[in-house]
Amino acid sequence: MTFKELLKENCINQAALARKMGVSRERISLWARGTTKPRAESVKKIATILKGPYDTVLNCFYGEHTVGN
Repeated sequence: MTFKELLKENCINQAALARKMGVSRERISLWARGTTKPRAESVKKIATILKGPYDTVLNCFYGEHTVGN
């Protein structure tokens, strides 16, 4: 799943997520386009806001990860 798909699935747009995170909409746009990737703290914040698993959000940006391997 891409970050854009994750936002759409959670019925939140980039501007709303930016407001909730306290970052610029431009930063969210850079993440959505894959130009830059968020740091771990931001990934955790996104997961909290979307009430979803951290791994799901992490996989949007960094691909599939296996915890503990």
